[in-house]
Amino acid sequence: MAIPYYNNIPQGTDIPAQSQPLMFTNFGSIDTLLQVDHVSFAGATDGAHNKVSLVIQTPPIAWPAGITLGLYATALGMFSHTPTGDFNFSLLNFANATTAYFHLPNGVFMQMGQRTDITGGETYNFPNTFSTACVPYVFLIGMTATAPETHKSSYVSIDTGTVAAPTPITNTRFTMNIRYSPTAGGPLAPCTASYQWFAIGY
Repeated sequence: MAIPYYNNIPQGTDIPAQSQPLMFTNFGSIDTLLQVDHVSFAGATDGAHNKVSLVIQTPPIAWPAGITLGLYATALGMFSHTPTGDFNFSLLNFANATTAYFHLPNGVFMQMGQRTDITGGETYNFPNTFSTACVPYVFLIGMTATAPETHKSSYVSIDTGTVAAPTPITNTRFTMNIRYSPTAGGPLAPCTASYQWFAIGY
């Protein structure tokens, strides 16, 4: 949308009949511009935002010096520009029954999902890679397992990179184990179970 505007009126030598039409044009253009994403001159909410429209841009975005926070849009979604990086916080997917994920404006990334009929355990690859490599304790992973009623005692664990469990959590995957005993206090054996998981990273 092209909005006409005259920057150099009125001139000091203008008579009203010369500059008035151009000034009327400027006033109309200001009103037109205000109506883009704002309430126009109409009442108590004059000038308030009613929406925010972002032009689709092609990265990298050139930010003026001193600007450390901002929003912009690309074909991939809406991004938050921060001192530590740019994050797509419109990244959101709840489209299927097994996985979901979403990004927060500060870069925190949450993923969740479910697995069915896993025997003993597995190494599970996150649907989306976390941006930060897993230096110890980058992620919080919560998990709930369900097993048959015949399993008198059972446990589920996530490997953390110890000698006994040499497959630590990374930014791409985690490894979990399920064990059970058919009798209370009896020896543990691999168990077939299902589980739901929730992971937070960056």
